[in-house]
Amino acid sequence: MIDVALAGIGDSLFRRLTRASAATTWPPTPPSPAATQRVAHVAEFDSAIDAFTVQHPIAEVIAWLEAAGVPVGRIYSIADIAADPQYQAREMIVQTANADGAPLKVPSIVPKLTATPRRRLHPASRLRERNAEVLGASGWPRRRRARDFA
Repeated sequence: MIDVALAGIGDSLFRRLTRASAATTWPPTPPSPAATQRVAHVAEFDSAIDAFTVQHPIAEVIAWLEAAGVPVGRIYSIADIAADPQYQAREMIVQTANADGAPLKVPSIVPKLTATPRRRLHPASRLRERNAEVLGASGWPRRRRARDFA
């Protein structure tokens, strides 16, 4: 699996993608089929793109697509997010504590507003710790029976 997302369904983007992808094998469709034809063959196109991109490092695939004018971006794992300098500079991952006081890194509050900055007021809850409070306030019954979900 390649860890990038790209866009190529629109006519002009698709033309750029196909021109840049001369090294790969495309499904048997016209060189620049209409969007409705491309949608009908989306699984074939996805397979062809996957077959080509998995043969190259992510950075190379991104550079190749950017040079062709195709919107592309890396799909981050949680580890990628935590290590990214931009996420760190924007303080998008913050240190807090769980209910026992142990340190815990969590996503920051978004959006970041200069005039009205937000911060976490409470430690992270334990799993299901606040269910009754949150669901009760919404009118959700505390007890559900199996037949309620049938």
